[in-house]
Amino acid sequence: MRLSFLATAALSAAVSFADVRLEVSSDHPDAVYRCGEKAVFAVKAVDAATGVAATGGVIRIRLDNFGESVRFERTVNLAEEASVTLEGSLAEPGFLRLLAKAESKGLKLVANAGQGEFNWAVAYEPESIRPGAPCPDDFDAFWADAIAKYDREVPKDIRLDLYPPKCTDALDFYRLSLTTVGGRKLYGSLARPKDLSKGPYPLLLQVPGAGPSSIGWGQPGQVTVFMNVHYYEPLDADGKARAARQTTEDREWGAKYGVGRYTLAGISESREAYFYYGAILGIRRVFHWASKLPEVKATDITYDGTSQGGGFGLIMTALCPFMRKSTVFVPALTDLLGYKAGNRRSGWPRLVESQPEPGRATAERWAPYFDGANFAARIRTPIAFEVGFGDNVCPPQCGYAAYNVCPAADKRIYHGIGQGHAVPGEMYGQLAKWRNGK
Repeated sequence: MRLSFLATAALSAAVSFADVRLEVSSDHPDAVYRCGEKAVFAVKAVDAATGVAATGGVIRIRLDNFGESVRFERTVNLAEEASVTLEGSLAEPGFLRLLAKAESKGLKLVANAGQGEFNWAVAYEPESIRPGAPCPDDFDAFWADAIAKYDREVPKDIRLDLYPPKCTDALDFYRLSLTTVGGRKLYGSLARPKDLSKGPYPLLLQVPGAGPSSIGWGQPGQVTVFMNVHYYEPLDADGKARAARQTTEDREWGAKYGVGRYTLAGISESREAYFYYGAILGIRRVFHWASKLPEVKATDITYDGTSQGGGFGLIMTALCPFMRKSTVFVPALTDLLGYKAGNRRSGWPRLVESQPEPGRATAERWAPYFDGANFAARIRTPIAFEVGFGDNVCPPQCGYAAYNVCPAADKRIYHGIGQGHAVPGEMYGQLAKWRNGK
């Protein structure tokens, strides 16, 4: 099932007079085409503050396959052409992207929300997009063995500590911790209603997007389990302090593996050394434990996550088949070898391409074991995907690669036309309504 959502909010903002905003549309309102069919883009540059036609500055526009295969490129002088029409096509399934950048010094082109450049794309037979590389033959055996070894060697020491600052009249809030592989600790939270006599309650499972650890949250009428991927206790502090703690972890892992961020660390050495390996095993353990709590309604367990949390949603939904429904927004960690398919852009965090040599070949060998598309191929739980057609962080072809191999009988994908990496609130509401429906 394919559903469209016009994300006009992502294309507008109240900014300074010098800034330029692009308004883009295509001749197919749903932005979906057949392979070989011509797509016509109408592009209008306006002053971001006033909405009137831009009167100066130079921008460069190109059409590509959401990767390095450039189909068209030209420079536009806004003093002469504030509105232009462009045409392009793809012969193969994928996304034809309009990428625009400012050429004039001092000219700022307003980016799609959640990223640093302007992207707008149309889809070509997206239901035929496939992952960039096949799934390893021993994928299931690897994860079954990893789970068994973890269960054998690491005691189940999940701990809850009441955290009064986050408790309310309706909810008790607990900090959660456990040991994962290598003796490292994972942290999260559990929030549940104070009045357990009215249970059992629905359980919502979550992993956040990339960035510093978060203290978590909860809401009345449900149990919420929120798990971070990091190996440090989350700070209940302002954003600056949390970011500083995250920088410390990035430096620790980056120094060891010659990369800049935790998301890339260890894959050039082995599967077990990859940063997310311990997080996957530990979070799976917590989710299974939570599913058996007496206050939880075992038939009403759902998942919700965005970006990094969307990628973990694919992983956890595959490894936790007791879920009733799952929603994954702009999923990261997906189609990690997408660059092998027509030189299109692979999924965040560009795990292989971002590795320094000589570890890139090893990273390419091990990355598929963490690819959300390969986990999606094992999901039969009802699941909803959401992709942003202008998302350059987690490109839409990556989400579609996972969606297309997912065998779930009840699956659907929502289109954020013009949407960058930031998901509009209306989209969250729409999928939450589906997820919470009985």
